[in-house]
Amino acid sequence: MKVLFIQPPYQTHVVNPPLGMGYLMSYLRMKGHNVSLIDLNLRHRSREKIASMLREVSPDIVGVSVMCTGAPTVKSIVEIVKSTIRVPVMVGGAQASALPEHTLIYTGADFAVIGEGEETTAELVSFLESGKDPSSILGLAINKGGIIKVNKRRPLIEDLDSLPFPAWDLMPPKKYRIAPYLARPENTR
Repeated sequence: MKVLFIQPPYQTHVVNPPLGMGYLMSYLRMKGHNVSLIDLNLRHRSREKIASMLREVSPDIVGVSVMCTGAPTVKSIVEIVKSTIRVPVMVGGAQASALPEHTLIYTGADFAVIGEGEETTAELVSFLESGKDPSSILGLAINKGGIIKVNKRRPLIEDLDSLPFPAWDLMPPKKYRIAPYLARPENTR
C-alpha cells in the first residue's frame, strides 16, 4: 500500500527531521509498504502546492502528525487531502494520543493512532489494503461520520531493538536547519 506522511510546519525556528515519522516509515517499509514524506517545513505551503503534491504522490492513505499548537494546521491539511484525493487520513503524535476523540472531531481525520505508532499503523494499513474492518485494532481511534470509537491501548513494544532505524533517506538531516542564533561560533563550546 502507498502511504504518504505529511509533517505540518513547526511553530519554531528550529527545524528537525520528523523522527517519529522516520521510525513509522521504516517500519512500514519493513512490512512491505511504499512510503513517502512531505515535510511542510522544507516545502512551499500553499493549498494549491499541497494539493499538487498529493495528486503527484497519489497515496492510498495519508498520515499527519498533530501536536497541540498545530491542530488548526492539521485540520487544514486534512481538508486539503479529503477535497483533493479523497483517501483515509490518520493522525498521530502527542495530541492524538492524549485526546483522540477531540483530535478526530476537530481535524476531521478518519483514524487516530494512540501511543507508539509502529504496530498500530502497520496493522491499520494492512487491514485497509486487504479490505478488513479496522475497528478492532488496538491503539486506534476511529471516526465514522462523527461517531468516535476509541479502542484499548496497545501494549508498549518491549524489544525496541526489533525496530528498524528511521528512514533517513526520506528526511536527510542536511536538508534541515537550525535557528541562526544557535549556529554562532560562541554557542558551539
